[in-house]
Amino acid sequence: MLNWIERLSTTCAPCGREEPLRQLLAQQLQDKVDQLQVDPLGDLLARLSPRGSGNGQRVLLVAHMDEPGLVVLGFDEDGLVRVAPVGPLSPRAALGQRFAFPDGTVGTLVARHPDRDGPGEGDRLRFDHLRLDLGASRPEEARQLVRPGQMATFDRELKVRGPLISGKALDNRLGCAVLLALLERLAAPCEVTVAFTAQGLAGGRGAQAVAFAVEPTLALVVDASEAADTAAAPPGTVRLGAGPTLRAKDGSLLLSPASRERLAEVAASRGLPFQDEVSSAESEAGRIQLSRAGVPTAVLGLPVRHLHTGAEWADLRDAQVAVEWLAAWLATP
Repeated sequence: MLNWIERLSTTCAPCGREEPLRQLLAQQLQDKVDQLQVDPLGDLLARLSPRGSGNGQRVLLVAHMDEPGLVVLGFDEDGLVRVAPVGPLSPRAALGQRFAFPDGTVGTLVARHPDRDGPGEGDRLRFDHLRLDLGASRPEEARQLVRPGQMATFDRELKVRGPLISGKALDNRLGCAVLLALLERLAAPCEVTVAFTAQGLAGGRGAQAVAFAVEPTLALVVDASEAADTAAAPPGTVRLGAGPTLRAKDGSLLLSPASRERLAEVAASRGLPFQDEVSSAESEAGRIQLSRAGVPTAVLGLPVRHLHTGAEWADLRDAQVAVEWLAAWLATP
């Protein structure tokens, strides 16, 4: 799984520009599923027929492909580039970081005249204080490198130390890798659609379209959950290495008692560790569960530190448990 996490993490695929990652996933899946298609929003759907006669269930598994990034707005007279965030990108997390465009062009996000007219003491840092430095000296030179509307993401390699990994876009390339690993071994008595969705960080738009098209009877979203095991994290109980989370509530979902009981029962029967979670963040699950007449939906979270930065941390053991958990659940969903 590690090889795939590295390839997925280092691919530039911000919200609405997921094509490079979608192509990478499609190449891996083309000979492993019964049907592979791309919908009008750019979601990649991989379908597996039920084993044997089937049990009538249609299960949807979802992981979003996109990551936060920057979009080019225009150019200053000194060649610096005006940018805005795409997705949940904090200016403080982005300041001083190197960003890369899909063609390999790189730039550093800097404060515009930090000693002269940047944010004063006590002022809140905003993206209109920041510029992307491409090494250009004039706007004409910068325009030869990028154009308004182009997007860039953090330029970071994946680093590995034992079971721990650090890099960009582990939210949610780690979830994509879990579903890839699951598809390598899956043989379920139900029809399974695995959707790698577009614009997950822009309100779950892709997931909403997928749920309407697939009409699942059950759905499960695999996403990152913010770890709270350092002083730099917000309050919470989620820890790296303690297993995936089972989300009881987030900003868009309330897990039904029956769904929690079934998933917890499966984990207990296999001796798989998991963590109960309550989150204030919204997820794609909220869009899915309200599709058509309603869909029972759960979120399986993968603990990640420092979400939406260029140096997220995760534990491979949590991802491996997630694969085992999902495979066991799908055997009798």
